[in-house]
Amino acid sequence: NPLVSIPKMAYSIYILDTTLDNRYEFPCDSLNLMVDTTLQINEQIENRLQIYPNPTNDLLTLNGLDATLSGIITIFNLNGQVQFYEKVNELKTVSFDCSAIPQGIYMVEYRTENFKIVKKWIKL
Repeated sequence: NPLVSIPKMAYSIYILDTTLDNRYEFPCDSLNLMVDTTLQINEQIENRLQIYPNPTNDLLTLNGLDATLSGIITIFNLNGQVQFYEKVNELKTVSFDCSAIPQGIYMVEYRTENFKIVKKWIKL
């Protein structure tokens, strides 16, 4: 709907440390914003990674990996026990035979030197 307007929100963080002298000021106002873009970048990376089919009973595919970096894919059960572990080298898509993993709910972790993504996966 073109008539809907989304309100703009701003947050200010003020740091007060009486042990510092006046050379260390961190002004944060509408003219001098302190913005942390790390969360925004991680959300973009996380949304890019696809796990399918989900749920599945044998073959699991991860698409959207960082083709410029080596990474590690680990599958954990809900108790934190590792069920699967494999290093991947500069691939965009990778598939694994997960038929030996028992039925249940798992967390699939994709980690590189720059970021970590964890997604839920259901094994039938």
